[in-house]
Amino acid sequence: MLDFYTNVLGFEVTDRGQVGPPDSPEIIFMSQVETDVIGKGLALDDTGVDNKTLVEVNAVIRYHPVEEIGEFLRAAMNGMKAL
Repeated sequence: MLDFYTNVLGFEVTDRGQVGPPDSPEIIFMSQVETDVIGKGLALDDTGVDNKTLVEVNAVIRYHPVEEIGEFLRAAMNGMKAL
């Protein structure tokens, strides 16, 4: 991917580094990356969500099969100590 952005599109690496321990992934910052590539971010005028929509979305997340398995596994971890 880095080869594509530098050799094909002509971008330059402006900074790079590890995001954690030495064996963790490297993060690379590029010059000339426009919003059509990375998005515009969260510069929104209205970030509100009506309560009905929020309740519906939370229910979909809460009852997703992965969450149900997670609830079961968390309940089984009764020997855990607080850090």
